[in-house]
Amino acid sequence: MGKVVGGIGLSHVPSVGPVVDRNRTQEPAWKPLFDAYVPVREWLQRLKPHVAIVVYNDHAADFSFDKYPTFALGVAERYAIGDEGFGTRPLPEVPGDFGLSAHVAESLVYEHEFDLTICQEIAVEHGFLVPMNLCFPHAAHGWPVRAIPLQVNVIQHPLPTARRCYRLGQALRAAVASYPAEVRVVVMGTGGMSHQLQGKRFGFMNEKFDQWFLDRLEAEPALRSRSERSAERDEEAGPARDERDDEELPHRGVAHDTAEQADPARHAGDVVRRVLDALQRRRGIEQAGERQPRVDGDGARGRRIGRLVAGRLHLDRAAARGGRLGAGRLRAQLGDAGGEVGGELARILIALLRVLLQRARDTMPREKTSERWSGGWPEICSGDM
Repeated sequence: MGKVVGGIGLSHVPSVGPVVDRNRTQEPAWKPLFDAYVPVREWLQRLKPHVAIVVYNDHAADFSFDKYPTFALGVAERYAIGDEGFGTRPLPEVPGDFGLSAHVAESLVYEHEFDLTICQEIAVEHGFLVPMNLCFPHAAHGWPVRAIPLQVNVIQHPLPTARRCYRLGQALRAAVASYPAEVRVVVMGTGGMSHQLQGKRFGFMNEKFDQWFLDRLEAEPALRSRSERSAERDEEAGPARDERDDEELPHRGVAHDTAEQADPARHAGDVVRRVLDALQRRRGIEQAGERQPRVDGDGARGRRIGRLVAGRLHLDRAAARGGRLGAGRLRAQLGDAGGEVGGELARILIALLRVLLQRARDTMPREKTSERWSGGWPEICSGDM
């Protein structure tokens, strides 16, 4: 039978990937981080897992904002390395476990009634790869374990509730346990802690909040629902807190499922918590009106950015072939329009234009290619990224 032999909650900071690729792990700035994972890898070597189920979120690399599944499970023999706009990392493709992942899919859908998106192809990105780099370093011949990606939406609202993610973890454990073949599984929940990606609190580490969150996650994971959230807590956690909650909780659901089954009193407590959840949802509806001015302001700022982009950039092939757009000027204009949001959008658009320019170059007739591109790349591709 299948068995969950371990669970890990960890971050997936994207800058870890290039550090691994460039062999910079022993530099002073990075050595403490990688040294901290030495005992983790030693522990995993003692566990001897066959498969790692990685609960992560795709950062709009393989899924897009117009089609973003709540829960997506990879069911394939292998998984390609995704291109996040800056080229594909030099990593071997990740081997899957088709038999186990197909069994998990059927168990979650038929027995536990989770409506999954089943993916026979997923290109995995840093949310998945960084945890693998830290816990299961690859060699020239490939990775030491097979892996199954389980992607959770923490980007496109409405998001799955933390309670739903916790129940997913419980169902995942049951699915692994019912697998008829002998397989040892490690579940990794990967997200962030104090997760401030921009603004005045960028890079701020709130250790007090982190310790509070970890204590609650360990002692009472079933209570880490959205009913506990408040404006004060959201400010402490940072704007990407959902990435932490929704990816860590499936992992905790796996870990605590056995304890809950052994304590029937918890079922009575569940009824009480459902009533409290209903009251909190009602309160949330009443408070929504207070948040509307902020939402309207964000919408107006977004429309201003949209008008600027529509007027300034022509992303069709003809414009891409002949255009010379200054990256610095583009970033400044978007920054003026949308502040920090505009600055981040500028980086994304510059990366997108680079792809479009390359495609335009690839599709032009050979004689025009040499004439048009003899002077090198347009400024947009060599600007201040």
